[in-house]
Parts: sequence; C-alpha cells; structure tokens
Amino acid sequence: MFQLDTFNIFIFICVLAPIIASMLLGFISIFEKQINVLKEAKRALELEKDLHTVNYIKLTQRIKPHFFFNTLNTVLSLARLDRKKDLILAIESLSQFLKFHFKEHDVVTPIETEIELIEHYLTIQNYRFRDRVLIERNIDDLVKDRLVPPFILQTIIENAYKHEFEVNPGQHQLDITIQKLENQLEIRVKNSKQPVQYEKQIERSGHGLQNIYSRLEHLYGRNNYRVHIDETASYYSIEITIPDTIRHEVEDEYFINR
Repeated sequence: MFQLDTFNIFIFICVLAPIIASMLLGFISIFEKQINVLKEAKRALELEKDLHTVNYIKLTQRIKPHFFFNTLNTVLSLARLDRKKDLILAIESLSQFLKFHFKEHDVVTPIETEIELIEHYLTIQNYRFRDRVLIERNIDDLVKDRLVPPFILQTIIENAYKHEFEVNPGQHQLDITIQKLENQLEIRVKNSKQPVQYEKQIERSGHGLQNIYSRLEHLYGRNNYRVHIDETASYYSIEITIPDTIRHEVEDEYFINR
C-alpha cells in the first residue's frame, strides 16, 4: 500500500485546497445569483401589484367627479325651483354621502356599506324626481357582509338616471337585486326605458360600462366574473356575477384573482 509521508500530504493539501476553494466560490456565486433572481422576481411582482393597485384606484376615482357634478346639478335645480326644504335635505344627504364616500379607501367593500352609499344617492335623486321613479329593492340579508367593488352599484344606477330617467319624462321603474348563488354573487339592476329615446343614449352610456369591465378585470381576473346585458323594448337590465367573498377570505390582499 502506498503511504504518504508528511511532506507529500502537505503538497497534496496545497494542491487540493485551491480546487476546493474555487468550487466553493463557484457554488456561492451561483447561490447568490439565484437569490438575486428571486429578489428581482419578487420586486417585479410587487411592482406589478402596485401598478394594478394604482390603475384600479384610478378607475374607481373616475366615478367620483362624475357623481359629484351630477349631484351639484340636482342641488342647483332645487335652488332654481325655490324648493328650499328639499334643497336643505339634499345638501344634508350630499354631506353625509361625501363624509361616507371619502372614508372608503378599500378596493373591495361590504355590500351593506355599498347599499348605505346607494341610499344616500337615491335620497338625493328623490328630491329631484319625487314619485316619477319607483324603486324596488330585493336584497338578500345573507349577502350584506359579502365584498364587492365600491361604487359599482352606483355606476349602474347612475347610468339609469342619466341616460333614461333624466331624458325621458313620465313614470319609471328601477329594480335592484342582490342575491347569493352557490359560490357566486349576483347583482342585477333593471330599469324601464322608452325605445325611441333610449336608442340615442346607448353610445353615451358606454364609458360607464367600460369602467365596470376594467375594474372587474383588475380585481377578479378575466375569467372570474360575468357581465350580462338584457335589453328589450321596455327595459334595460345589467347583471353582474362575481365570486362570493367575505373579508377573512381576502387576507388583506388587494386582488382576489380566484
């Protein structure tokens, strides 16, 4: 058997040590590169999430000035008609709405909160339209803690007022339905219409609907929601189906994407 003396062992170690050190440095370099790649991937995801958040907030905020200006027009109309009592009540309702409105910063909100917001809006509109618009609410009590995009219901209802009730005199009907369907949530708003007048308004209502589509896609993903529009000679109906979610299921994430 070949035996190495102390000198030969020393030489062997001196030759082998740089090779081992080089291999270790190589492994460390590869490991560091992998860590950097993972960090960059994480940073890219965070930037993408921030971008989605910013885009979603922009889409939501587009609705705010539109509603505000419409409401100011309503208040102005009451002032011109010298309906002082209604004017005071409308301003109080607007004040409550704005107070409530600017406290809401989440990208999703409980339906109960959304309904409270809508009631302020409908109260303001009632001062202008009085009994011209009959409103029927069909809201399941079991869905009030479910989460929806804020102002989505207001957008649809506001379109009904702007593109139908305001331009076509006479009696109108507005039906608001929110119900749970297995693991989904259905929101449906149906308003009466006059065929000849309404045909002229469809193009102008497209921006509000496009805003809804964009917000839903940002929030849920393209394949996780459905928007169905049903139109006849006597009514216009929009039905939105989204995932049934409650607060603890979101886990403080901005987007559901289920």
